[in-house]
Parts: sequence; structure tokens; C-alpha cells
Amino acid sequence: MTSSQTQLPYLTADEKDTIIHVDDITKDDLDAKVNVQELAADGTHHVSSADGPQSAFGDLTTKATVFKFKRLFSMGLLVGLAAIYMGFTLGIASNIVANRAFIKQFGTVIDDHGELALDATHVSVWGGTNFAAQLVFQAASPLTADRWGVRINLYIMTLAMLVAIVIEIVSTNWIHYLIAKLFSGMACAYLGPGIINYLTEISMPKMRGAMLSSFAFFFSLGGLCASIALKLIADLTPAKFRSAFYSQFAIFGIWVCVLLYLPESPAFLCKKGKHDQAKQSLRRLIGSVEGYDFDHEYSVLQFHVEDSVAMNKKLSESSWAAIFKGSNLRRTVISCLPFTLQAFSGTALIFGYSTFFFSLSGLGDAFLGSLILNLILLFGITISIFSVDYLGRRTLVLIGCAGCALCDIAFGGIGQMPIGPTAGNAVLAVASVWVFFYAGSLATVGWGYLGEVSSLSLRSKTIALATVQQSLISLIFQYTVPEMLSPQKANWGVRIGYLFGGLTFLGMIVVYFFMPETKGRSAQEMDELYARGIPARKFHLTETDYQNAQRMASA
Repeated sequence: MTSSQTQLPYLTADEKDTIIHVDDITKDDLDAKVNVQELAADGTHHVSSADGPQSAFGDLTTKATVFKFKRLFSMGLLVGLAAIYMGFTLGIASNIVANRAFIKQFGTVIDDHGELALDATHVSVWGGTNFAAQLVFQAASPLTADRWGVRINLYIMTLAMLVAIVIEIVSTNWIHYLIAKLFSGMACAYLGPGIINYLTEISMPKMRGAMLSSFAFFFSLGGLCASIALKLIADLTPAKFRSAFYSQFAIFGIWVCVLLYLPESPAFLCKKGKHDQAKQSLRRLIGSVEGYDFDHEYSVLQFHVEDSVAMNKKLSESSWAAIFKGSNLRRTVISCLPFTLQAFSGTALIFGYSTFFFSLSGLGDAFLGSLILNLILLFGITISIFSVDYLGRRTLVLIGCAGCALCDIAFGGIGQMPIGPTAGNAVLAVASVWVFFYAGSLATVGWGYLGEVSSLSLRSKTIALATVQQSLISLIFQYTVPEMLSPQKANWGVRIGYLFGGLTFLGMIVVYFFMPETKGRSAQEMDELYARGIPARKFHLTETDYQNAQRMASA
């Protein structure tokens, strides 16, 4: 060893069971807060640094992380199953309005052909009430999550889900169905933030993208199941539309089994000082993994939780006002971006009222069109689950926004054509392309990005605010889109695509300047990058202290 290098000190008595793997290290490296990787006598690994303990598995690839922690990844997928209900109930609500038996039961007006029809205002109120309920209960969700844990929100969601299903089955007029939409909105309000918060807190950085994307996958699977159910009902037993409501009990039963097995989030228990329970929860999630030192890895979690809480306490950040201060304001605004873009791109049009949209364009079988779109959505999301941790969130969103905007403009152009089979088929073709772009970008990034960008100590509040903002925008579009489409009102028809195309192009510009890349970043790295004020476009190029320490430890 040269004179410019410094010998490592002898081990202390507390360290006698470990062997340091780094033979020598420069003084500059020591000053740079270098990690030291150790191999304990029992074969487990741990890494420590001047910035606190580090996970010994931070340098694994995405594929290696998923395979090594199969149990944890599988638990995440099971949690994502709840999204099937959200996709199914919203899919049923938006598409069943084209069922003749449903119209006969809930219709209150006579159309131009002398037939009973749904009042466009009632359809708007149903959709609006659902999202209004989401808005209110999403704002309340952090109160229960911060006090009693993430899992309590999942129990509230499950109860609201059950009530909504029962009321849908027994409803006989549009008011009854409106009440069902109220409880359905409540269930969705607790479902989204609860699931995303839970998945974010239990996942490892390298598998987080795929795990959070599973929420979008199961959401689209629920929508696909809704389309299949309605198509079968329309073809085989059109008068028995309530069969679609009964089928939700199958989803409910599967989810209850999953919910009863889930442990509370280790991060929440750690924050509450319940360390023994937190370690038990961690063991239940991780299972048996070779070389995994539970005490050390828990110390990593504990260090980050305490560091995040302390950082926010310095600024007296314990209330809702905290998310609007300093770097947290930037994180809050960025958290809202993907959801805003989802609405701007035209989700209310394509998914909210697809059968209504198709029928107005002249498509012969609107239910079949909805089914095709949901199949493409599921296929696109499946691809993005495997690409989101390789291509990155920012890249996917920019590509997706460009594709969706062009398709929206194409809708407007088709709107200049006479209504008929040709225009209807053209709308279905463009909608299929739109769905593929959306599935590969905004559909998967939206919920996942929300969990990644927010800080640990303010995550439940940030998620709640972002989802409230999403529901507010969705409420506006859910109420106005039927009014804009309907011949009874504005009569824009397919020309509505011009509106969403312009909004999406504007959103894409905002994304380029403000949406950072979070691929593979740990919560600790995200805190550092925001604290340093790194521009969004340079996030993926910036090396953090954590990366420097990991690289030196590997050396």
C-alpha cells in the first residue's frame, strides 16, 4: 500500500464477528462517506456508511431482485388484486348504460325515435357522484392511515365495496343506483391510495416499478372482465343485466382472503415505534432469503424512517401545510402530473363512456368495441410492466403523451365524416392505437409514480392530495363529457377529440420540464436529489452519495 493510502482501523469488540471485505481505502474515500461491506459469521451481508446503514442488496439488477425476493414480489401482486374491483365496477358503470334492459329499468326520458332512454343528466350525475365521493373520502384517507396504519384503509374499502354491490343488486330507480355509485366511489377512494401506499412501503427500489405497475394491470383486467360480462349478457341474456352486479361477489371473496393474510406495513409500525411488530411484519413479507440479515435490513428501514421524520420536523412539517413547503411542494406538484395527464389524454372519453362514444360514431357493436379496447389495454400494460424499469418512467410518459395526442386529433378529424359504419370503424381503429400508447405509459406510470415521488413521512398526505386532484379533474370530465357528446346537449360527438388532443400536447411540454426520472432510485436517493434541487431533466444523469458509497463498497 502506498503512503497516500490509509490503513483501516482494527475491529472493535462489537465487530469481532465480521470480516471487512475492503482491504484498503484512500483517505479521500473515507472523507466521501464510503460504505463498508461486511460478511457476518452467519453468512449474511450488511453495508454501512457515514450516512447510515445501506441495504446489502441495493446493487442487484431488477431481474435478480425479483427472483431473490420472490415471496415479497408475489405479496405485492396479491395486493394489486384489489384493483380488479376498481376496474370492474367502473367498467360496468360506464358501459352498462348501453344495455336495453338497464335503460328500460332506469330510463326516464323519450328520445327522438319515441323510445325510452336514459337522461343524459342522470348519466352525468352517476359518474360525477362516484368521483365526488372519491374526492371527499380520499381527503379523509390520510387521517386513518397515519393513525391506525395503511391496512385500516383497505378494510374500510372492503366494507364500502360490499355495500355498493348490494345496493346495485336491489336498486330499482336512478336514485337507488346513485347511492350505489356513492359507496362505489368511497371504495375506490380508499382502494387507490391504500394499495399504492402499501406497495410503495413494502417494495424494494429495483422491483418497485413492476410491483406498482401491477395495480394498472389488475385495474385493466377488471375492466376487461366487465366488458366480457356485459358482452355475454348482451348476447345471451340481455334482460338479466344484474348478473354483472352479482359477479362482483367473486372478486370480493378473493380479495377478502388476501386482505386477511396481509401484515401491516413495516414502515408504519417502525414510525410508531413498534419495532418488534415491524420486524415480524418484515419477516412475513420477505420469508427465507439466503444472506438476508433481518436486523441489518431493518436498521436500514429504521434509519430512513427516522431521518425522513426528523427532516420534516425541522420545518415543523407535521400537518397538511407540510406538503406545500420547500422541496415538498415540488414533489407534490410532480406527484399530480401523471394523473392530470391521464384525464387530459381522454380517459373519460375512451374508458368512461366508450360504448356511448362508439354508438354516437356509428359503430355497429359498441360492446364489442369496448371489449377490444380492454384486450389491447391489458396487452399494453403487460409489456410496460417489464419495460418500465428499463426504459424509465419519464421516457414512457413522453412517448405515450405524443401518441395519445395524435390519436385525439385524429378523432376530431373523423368527426367531420358522416355518422355510419365507416366512421365507427375508423374511430375503433384510432381508439385501439390510443389505448396501446396509453397502456404503455400513463396507465402504468400514474399510480406507481405517485408512490415513488412522495417522501416517506408525508406519503399518505401527498397520495391523498394527488388522488383528490385526480378525482376533481375526473369529476369535471365525467360530468361534462356526456354533455359534450350527447345530441341532447352540445352535440360535439367525435369532434371532442380536438379538445383532448390540445390538452395532451400542453401536458407533454410540462412533463419535459418538470417530470424527473425515478427509475431504480431508492427513497433515500430521491430525498437527496430533491434537497439538492436537481432539475427534472438531469435526475437520471446525477450521481448521488448513495451511488458513490455503493460503488466504493463493491470495489
